[in-house]
Amino acid sequence: MKITHEQILNKSIAPFKAFSFRSRDSSRIIPPHWHESTEILFVLSGKMNTTINGRLQEIKQNQFIIINPCVIHSTNALKNSHILCIQYPFTFLNLVTNGKFQQFFQFNSNLNSISSSTLSTNTINLVKVLETQDKDISINLSIYILGLQILQELIEKYLVGTHCSTNKNIPFLNEFIDFVSKHYTENISLHMVANHFGYSVAYCSRLIRKNLDHSFSDYLTSLRLEQSLRLSLQSNLNIEKIAEKSGFKCYRNLYNAFKKVYNCTPEEAFNQLKE
Repeated sequence: MKITHEQILNKSIAPFKAFSFRSRDSSRIIPPHWHESTEILFVLSGKMNTTINGRLQEIKQNQFIIINPCVIHSTNALKNSHILCIQYPFTFLNLVTNGKFQQFFQFNSNLNSISSSTLSTNTINLVKVLETQDKDISINLSIYILGLQILQELIEKYLVGTHCSTNKNIPFLNEFIDFVSKHYTENISLHMVANHFGYSVAYCSRLIRKNLDHSFSDYLTSLRLEQSLRLSLQSNLNIEKIAEKSGFKCYRNLYNAFKKVYNCTPEEAFNQLKE
């Protein structure tokens, strides 16, 4: 299965990831995956198909969709489409909402129109800045400011209440995501996580699966795969070093993870990224 990924501005001061891309054909398919970030897909021109929790939706020009954390989704940008993607990390959204994101509300995940003139202007300006070749300090500041202005409008207009407010496991979920985000490149294990919380391994495993609908192993692998993709784009490290710095014990572990999740080898994936 073909895997594609865009170069994400990761060296700026922005506490989120933002990138734009133009699809020249309909083979641009990102297979089913999930992550801890909230992802917003703006279709500036053309169309994009998304499958979210098994439900297929078509996003048309001047529409956008918000994908909440830990939701399984895949995307297919159709021919001649122009897309803006912004990913706001869970820890960042939790910070700016005083620890209430997911616990008391999340984003409306329905299709929405870019009807607001402010939102339209900010998305267009962000794309212009992202596609500027000269990435100097002022450009980084512009990305930071525009990304926060977009987030402000999304929070003001597209938040919805959630029944998670009665879930006593929300503090655990928040701390778990933060803990693993800090240690996923290390030799972390479910036993270490359980010790961190003072829980038994079995109980900790059940909590993770109940709240994320994924096992600890799958969650950890997804973070490590994302890191390997970033390193392949932003460094000259060889594949063994990429595996090591992404938290995999050896190349074979990296290879097996790519085959399981993307049905391709790391080399195939990295080469496609740079095409």
